[in-house]
Amino acid sequence: CQGETPDNHYQKSLKKQEYGVPDAMLLRYLADQGGIHSCTGKAGSVVFFDCNLMHGSNSNITPYSRSNVFFVYNSMDNQLGAPIAGLQPRPEFVATRDGIAPLKPSRLTLD
Repeated sequence: CQGETPDNHYQKSLKKQEYGVPDAMLLRYLADQGGIHSCTGKAGSVVFFDCNLMHGSNSNITPYSRSNVFFVYNSMDNQLGAPIAGLQPRPEFVATRDGIAPLKPSRLTLD
C-alpha cells in the first residue's frame, strides 16, 4: 500500500476504494506470480478470507445490495490503544475498545 490512510477512510472506503490499491505494475507481478482465482458459490454463499489477501471484485450488476463485514482479531497482548501523535481515535463501532474479552474455545469443532 502506498501513502497514509486518512482518519475518515472508513466513511467512504466501500463506495470507491482509493487507498491501498496496487499500481498496475505490482498487480501484474502478483497475477504473474500467483495467478488469478475466483470464488464461486450459490446465492447466499459466504466467503471468508484474510483481508490482507490481494482481492478485488467487479461491480454489482444485480438490483440487490451487497454487504461486507470485516472482523479483526488480535491477541489480548495486542489490544487497541490510543492513537499515536494525537490523532483522533476511530469510532467505537469501527474499533471496539470497551468490553474486550478473550474468545473461549467452543465445544463444536469441525474435525
